[in-house]
Amino acid sequence: MAQAKAAAVKEYVVTAPYVTVKTMTIQGVRVVGLMEGAPLPADVPERDLKHLLDQGLAHERGWQPPSPEDEAIASDAGMAAAQLANAQAGLDKAQKQLDDAKAAVDRFNQAAADQKATAEAGARRAANDAAEAARIKAEGEAAASAEAEAEVARLQADADEEAERERAAQADAEGTAKTTTGRRAGASKG
Repeated sequence: MAQAKAAAVKEYVVTAPYVTVKTMTIQGVRVVGLMEGAPLPADVPERDLKHLLDQGLAHERGWQPPSPEDEAIASDAGMAAAQLANAQAGLDKAQKQLDDAKAAVDRFNQAAADQKATAEAGARRAANDAAEAARIKAEGEAAASAEAEAEVARLQADADEEAERERAAQADAEGTAKTTTGRRAGASKG
């Protein structure tokens, strides 16, 4: 069982030229320097071990450094990944610009449609107002014409009445004159 537990514990070695680590010594916790190829103490704090592994300063025992071809492939893959990320960012930016342009065109078309609808409504109102004004004018002219005709008829009736009075007065005057003349003539005979 002790062997199974020991096999489960991973051993790490320094792969950088030199590193420092915290470890327990007979004098207590100390920072010690380790050269390339030295084994890492098993009591290195987990956080420090993670840092050494992440930075490539230490690896599991048996690790082999990559060959120059492997490094070139890894470098090319990293460059390709960076180019892909840049292309994706450019595509995202272009897509946003396209979406913004489409939205601007839609806003412009909506504004143009609104403006056209407003202009058409204004034209309809103006036409309705003009028709209403013409109707009112025609009604006014018809009313004025009717009033004028009524006034003319009233004036004609007044004139006819005045003429009739004049004729009646003249007839009375003629009748009176004949009567007066007849009396005079009778008085001169008598």
